[in-house]
Amino acid sequence: MLLSILLYFGLLTALVGGLSLLHPFRWLGIGTRSAAAAALGLGLAVVIVIAAWPVRPARIGRGTSRIDAVMPICEFHETHAIHLHASRRAVFAAIRAVTPGEIRFFRTLMGIRDLPERLLRSDRRPALVPGYSIVSFSRRDTTREFTVADGPAPRRAVTGTATVIEYCLKRGASPAAPDTILARYLAAVRRMGGRRVAGGGCCRATFELGDAARPTWVELAAREDGTRFRLAYVEPPDSVQAATPILEVFQRSGFVVLAEEPDRELVLGSAQRYWQAANGPPPKIADAAEFAAFDAPDFAKVAFDLRVEDEGDGGARVTTETRVLTTDSSSRRKFAVYWRFIHPGSAIIRLSWLDAIRRRVERQNR
Repeated sequence: MLLSILLYFGLLTALVGGLSLLHPFRWLGIGTRSAAAAALGLGLAVVIVIAAWPVRPARIGRGTSRIDAVMPICEFHETHAIHLHASRRAVFAAIRAVTPGEIRFFRTLMGIRDLPERLLRSDRRPALVPGYSIVSFSRRDTTREFTVADGPAPRRAVTGTATVIEYCLKRGASPAAPDTILARYLAAVRRMGGRRVAGGGCCRATFELGDAARPTWVELAAREDGTRFRLAYVEPPDSVQAATPILEVFQRSGFVVLAEEPDRELVLGSAQRYWQAANGPPPKIADAAEFAAFDAPDFAKVAFDLRVEDEGDGGARVTTETRVLTTDSSSRRKFAVYWRFIHPGSAIIRLSWLDAIRRRVERQNR
């Protein structure tokens, strides 16, 4: 956590120094532009040093938990615990039932956690359709109709969080043909595990993504001259996501159960590239053996557990532990920067999760 604190100190110092170059913040003791430049340089130096700080794998644990067997050696690690006055069985029932809606500020905290992905991902790759810029963006809860099959098929009304983005050709750029625009989005959808469900001539298509029980619907419509196109998609309503047990949410996002001891410990894991925008579903890992053997380059393997242990006063100690092991030096460097950005937010999420478990146990005991 110390490295994260220093990283944020460096970012804040660099920000203040950069702003002071425009207008010195004398009330902060930065009275000249040379002092501002020094603050900017100091902040950037701290960020660079912390981002490059080396990481070494270490063996942790005592071999007494399931996660010790799943990932005995890791490079990044955090543990949080609370004590509850309840039986192990009651606590584990609460663990399985807790939903994202019960975790305070869950959406806000997840947004903060995902911010580095948006800041640090490589945008050096070409845009999906080069030569266009966003001219309007809207996002709201509503109902929108989608064509769900080719031909005179019925349209389906979908309720959820709708995002609509309008793209316009940049000045001086050459327009792309509508079928080229559709083909590029179809390829992107397929990489994400989705499919095309309907089309409308040269210039319109509907795609389906995600869980079949709670899909995300996507509609793309382009002008025949290629000067503009609109992307609209509707995600499942937050109320559906909020009412789904959070362990199920994790499993739907690619985590698999790696180990389980009834009413004592549950270990989940996944291999993903957390430092970049989603470019497809995570690798399919069936069990702990495949998880241990997975060594594809440029991935981080994450395992976390929820563990309940009896304590002498008739209560139970609830622990959540997260361990990360990268597959090569490149992914280690990338994840190190990502981890130092998100570690404080990650800790808050886990503490909020434990608090949600506590509150559910207390409701069960009433």
